[in-house]
Amino acid sequence: MPDSYGFDHLPNRGNLYHRCIECEWPGYGVSVSEADRRRHHLTHTRAMQREQDKERLQNLAKARKMRKLIDKENP
Repeated sequence: MPDSYGFDHLPNRGNLYHRCIECEWPGYGVSVSEADRRRHHLTHTRAMQREQDKERLQNLAKARKMRKLIDKENP
């Protein structure tokens, strides 16, 4: 079960390894500090936010274009 940063904690023969559930960073057999997991999670969060902002702006542009078209057809 992933932690709050989206990392699985995989036990293997007494060692604990971490792996991101979204991109499988840093690979198998590597343990990562909590600060590194937090920073990595922030990169995913920022990327998701950029995609949402991009989609929002595209939808806004479409709505403005449609509004102009409606105003043009119905003076």
